[in-house]
Amino acid sequence: MAQQQQSIDRDIAITIVSHSLIDAGSGITNIVGEVRNDSPEKIGWVQVSANLYDAAGQLIHLADGPVQLGELRPGEKGSFGIYIDDAAVSEGIANYTLSAGLESDFLQDKTAALMVVVDKHGMVESPIGLPLYQVTGNVTNTGNVSAQYVYAIASFYDAAGNFVDFDAT
Repeated sequence: MAQQQQSIDRDIAITIVSHSLIDAGSGITNIVGEVRNDSPEKIGWVQVSANLYDAAGQLIHLADGPVQLGELRPGEKGSFGIYIDDAAVSEGIANYTLSAGLESDFLQDKTAALMVVVDKHGMVESPIGLPLYQVTGNVTNTGNVSAQYVYAIASFYDAAGNFVDFDAT
């Protein structure tokens, strides 16, 4: 359905490695996927842009969304989500193209000292009786610098290893 594009700016190479269009219902459409930093250096603040087309090939909407990780080391992947909450646009999407680039060159010098341990994962029942896939665990700062604004991102894959979706907390 969509074309994958690679962004090359200076020595920056960002590859969109997977993506899918999800009808979330109620006129909401999500495009989710992963990008990979194919650059020799760490990059930050990657933005993925979507051009949305109707069945006649006419551009009907432009949308974008950030990669959830603020920084990507060489070879590292990051999840992205683009949300379209206009029912008329959502219903008219027949095709789309994606591109990735840097929203900003700003990088913070962070140390990779956070350790994530997943305690358990699986289906549970939500408080309103709907099934949920829940992941629980702990994030531990093993470094000597305090960590601020920490959040965890879970990327979900099917049995064949294909990216399906992500969530963050």
